[in-house]
Amino acid sequence: MLFVPQTPPTRVLMTGVALALALLFCGAGVAVLSYRDLHRMVAHELELRFLSGQLLSLQEQLSKSARLAAETGDLSWERPYRDAEPQFATALRQTIAATHGATVMDSPLWLNSAAVSSAEAAALSKVRAGERQTALQLLTSADYQNRRAAVIESLNRLSEEAMRQAQDRLSLQRKLVMGAALLGLALLGAL
Repeated sequence: MLFVPQTPPTRVLMTGVALALALLFCGAGVAVLSYRDLHRMVAHELELRFLSGQLLSLQEQLSKSARLAAETGDLSWERPYRDAEPQFATALRQTIAATHGATVMDSPLWLNSAAVSSAEAAALSKVRAGERQTALQLLTSADYQNRRAAVIESLNRLSEEAMRQAQDRLSLQRKLVMGAALLGLALLGAL
């Protein structure tokens, strides 16, 4: 019979402890990264919703002011319009900038908003020229109404795209957590 000296289990135990600590740190790292990413996603979604609400409110204020000027012929309605215009442009740029991968000039939101603003500016010009009916026709035209509806639809699409991106990132996080769990099980099985 052959005698094989037994080695103390210290090396095996130390390897197991080192692997368990590595697994613990890996799991903690995945959890921290997932928390940070989730926090960023929620903050981004809240920012986008706030900006969208602000944009819709300002668009309504602009449209209302232009429409009242056309209906009444009272040019004092142009002042609230001019006051809200820069705020609307800023909110529009911020909304588009908050959307990953979107450029301002190529955005359907920008193009439709520009068409609506152009029609409103033309209507206000007609009111100044004393052509109230023409101004009112511009603001009640199908094209104008369709462009306003397209702005709302563009905002909805931006929100849906943000949600899709968030779901993709959550899916990636789930895969990372599952990978860490499987690695942990494999290491435990090896011990």
